[in-house]
Formats: sequence, C-alpha cells, structure tokens
Amino acid sequence: MTTNEAYVALGSVRRHDNNIRRLTRTIESLRSSLTPGAVRYDKDRVDSTPQNVMEALFAKIDEYERELAEEYTLRAQACLRLDAEINKLPKAQERQVLIEFYIGKISIPDIADGMGITPRHCFRIRKNAVEMFKEVCDGTGL
Repeated sequence: MTTNEAYVALGSVRRHDNNIRRLTRTIESLRSSLTPGAVRYDKDRVDSTPQNVMEALFAKIDEYERELAEEYTLRAQACLRLDAEINKLPKAQERQVLIEFYIGKISIPDIADGMGITPRHCFRIRKNAVEMFKEVCDGTGL
C-alpha cells in the first residue's frame, strides 16, 4: 500500500460524511419546495394534461432518502473496518490521533490540546501513524 492509498483508506469515513451532508441538504431543499408558499398557480396556463409535480418531488425525495440510508450503512462499515485496522498499531498515541482525526472528525489542534502536546507534534504523530498504518494494512487490502 502506498502513502496515498493509506490516506484514501483513512479518508473513507470523511467522504461518506460529505455525501451524507450533501444528500441531507438536497432532501431539505426538495422538502422546502413542498410547502404551500412554494407552490404557485399560473392563472393563464391552459394544459390538457395535468402535471403532477408533487408526485415527482416525493419520488425524488424518496430516492435520495434511500441513498442516504445506504450512505449511513457504508459509513458505519467504513468506521468498523478502519477502527479494526487502526487498533493494530503498536503505539497508543498513534491510534488515538488517527481515530480522533479520521473517525471522530476532531481537528489536529483540538486533539493536541486534549493530549497535552503541541499541534506540530500531533502532526508528526499523525504522519508516523499513517506510515505505520500503511505497513499494517499491506496484507489486508483495505
């Protein structure tokens, strides 16, 4: 496993989080268009075949909600896989930094503050931890 592949594997949880946020915003946006204030009536419009816009919106919302549920499942699976691999690291500090940063989404300065070290040292620990993670994952194909 290369260093880039290690960063991609570690970033999988954050990618799922980004997809979850995107889908949630999209669903909220579509739902807001269902409110009575968002519905306009065109008095001059003459159409022999009525269009059911609401039905199409509900179908799209349902589709996005299914994607969102799948994304939550994928995120949970990624967390479990990543946690299992990170826990194979020999040093507790390295495990803590990787878990808090990649799974817990805590910033490096906040991790450093909680550990009582400088952010610069925390960055060094993360860099060393990624190198160790790369070696640990070589045989697993994560």
